[in-house]
Amino acid sequence: LMNDSGPEKNDIQAIFLYDIVLMTILIIGFSMRVAYTYSQNQKYLLDTQLKALQKIQKGDLDSYVPIMSKDEFALIAQNTNKMLEELREKQKITNVLERIVSPDIMKRLLADDATMLKQGEKYEVAILFCDLRRFTTFVENTPPDQVIRFLNAFFAKISDLVSAYNGLVNKFMGDAILAVFGSGGKEKAIQDAIEAAQHIISHTGTIRLGDTDSFDIGI
Repeated sequence: LMNDSGPEKNDIQAIFLYDIVLMTILIIGFSMRVAYTYSQNQKYLLDTQLKALQKIQKGDLDSYVPIMSKDEFALIAQNTNKMLEELREKQKITNVLERIVSPDIMKRLLADDATMLKQGEKYEVAILFCDLRRFTTFVENTPPDQVIRFLNAFFAKISDLVSAYNGLVNKFMGDAILAVFGSGGKEKAIQDAIEAAQHIISHTGTIRLGDTDSFDIGI
């Protein structure tokens, strides 16, 4: 057509240019729409990841991060979910350990230094073992839920007294506690254990449950 001469040549050029401009506008508009949709999807995926991480930061380990793509965000979501599973498992272990050992012992058991745990460490320490006397009679005549509440409160107070004198509660055994005093040398450990024992005796003498007599304690 462009090789033909005559007055229609300019019209053909205008139509051709108009088609080019129209197609260019359509392509640009479509590309912008695709880019906008893609950016919105990426923003949604990023917001989902951030919300999940914020929940983790606040200690909420109950939810998973949804995997809604096959790109880098999916990889991040998979690793985040794996981290959540590990944190939940560690939390379960922590919940069990805190019922039977002191916080300091629990931290050592959960430490990443496996070599130290395998080899152990040697110290000169003072050992304090105490248990409640006539506790069996109390248990036989008291509902189980009240027994548990009493033991939790009693152990919490004794643990505070042991910690106040540089000791560690090594374990809880029924109505008994095994504590270790070792910081500051042997003589200091013995003195700390004696002072802790005196305060434990004083505290135990103040305990009353209903019409029963005060508990006696052996140390």
